Amino acid sequence: MPFLALIGCLRLAKPHSPWARWRYRPDSRGARRAARRYPPGRRTRLDSLKDFLGGTPQDPH
Repeated sequence: MPFLALIGCLRLAKPHSPWARWRYRPDSRGARRAARRYPPGRRTRLDSLKDFLGGTPQDPH
C-alpha cells in the first residue's frame, strides 16, 4: 500500500485536472511538463474505454 501512495503522489497530472489546479502554479515546471505530455486533443486508452462503455461525446451544434 505505501508503494501505491508514493506512485500517486509522484504522478504527473493532466493540465486541467483538479490535482493540477491544486498542485501546480501556472508558471511552474510541473505545469509545463503536464502541458507537453497532455496536449489538446490527446486521447489515452482509458478515454477510448470510457467512450466504448458510455458512448462517444457528440458536439451539440
